[in-house]
Amino acid sequence: MRHLGILSALVLASCSSTPSAPASGTVTLSWVAPTRLNDGEALTDLAGYVVTYSKAGGLKQSDALSLVNSTTLTLPAGTYSFYVQAVSLAYGVGEPSQTLTATVP
Repeated sequence: MRHLGILSALVLASCSSTPSAPASGTVTLSWVAPTRLNDGEALTDLAGYVVTYSKAGGLKQSDALSLVNSTTLTLPAGTYSFYVQAVSLAYGVGEPSQTLTATVP
């Protein structure tokens, strides 16, 4: 069965507090785009990504992104979990990447 595989890498590029608003900060996520389906066939219809994040014990939130391989989120202080899913026109939303955790000071 063909389906869109997990993104090959998800990297937390930075996490910093915003001096003008000490109760919030930014988290920058970047990833390597998938080039193949799980069965080894070339991925030719990548449409974008879905970034999902949640604060410990909170509701998940998702942002749909076009064909970019990074995003910066401004979030209130706290600890968050993040994962990314690729979106294919033929196969829909792929499997989630590994989950990363970051703390916004």
